Amino acid sequence: MCGDYDHIVHWKVNRVDGSDVFVINDIDRFTNEVLHSLFKVAKFVSFQRKMYRWGVLKSHRSRSDRKNGIVSYSHPLFKKGDFFLASQMTCR
Repeated sequence: MCGDYDHIVHWKVNRVDGSDVFVINDIDRFTNEVLHSLFKVAKFVSFQRKMYRWGVLKSHRSRSDRKNGIVSYSHPLFKKGDFFLASQMTCR
């Protein structure tokens, strides 16, 4: 996603359906380090609400991910490195 934050947020392939998902490993660090520097929101709940408005949804997570506070998101048009495809996304 962004080299400076790979330890906090990164891409991976969903083992269930093969889709690209982006994974937030640490919500607190994501909120304090990433949101403040890259987005115009300061709260994770606001970021999540904006994601839903763009049709980005939480992916299915394993029990260990839920237990460790790891969150995954996906959208059919949001693929790693495909900026043209992402530009086709629309806000609801």
